[in-house]
Amino acid sequence: MKVARRETGKGRSYVIWLGLAAVAVGLFGLVNGYRLDFEGRVVAKRVALYQELEGMLDPAAKVVGYAEPGTECRLFQVGAKSILNFRVKCGNLIGWTTEGHSFDPPITTR
Repeated sequence: MKVARRETGKGRSYVIWLGLAAVAVGLFGLVNGYRLDFEGRVVAKRVALYQELEGMLDPAAKVVGYAEPGTECRLFQVGAKSILNFRVKCGNLIGWTTEGHSFDPPITTR
């Protein structure tokens, strides 16, 4: 004798896995400080970009370069050990800065 079983829900397992993957990626971004900067920013005043997180606290730290006013930038990571740092890509430069107020619109932690 064959027993009939319900087949509902079998086709929806991919939706659950996609949802779990989205949650995992979101949590990874929150924990590691990665951000999606949809609006972009423009440098309002000259900003030094450092190679390492909190490099501005070390006098011997390497400066990757300076982002000049008018350069378009994208924020993609936020980090902190003792002070809040922002990792930005300005033109062909990628580096850390604490000067979030030097961009238009200013970088905030939201």
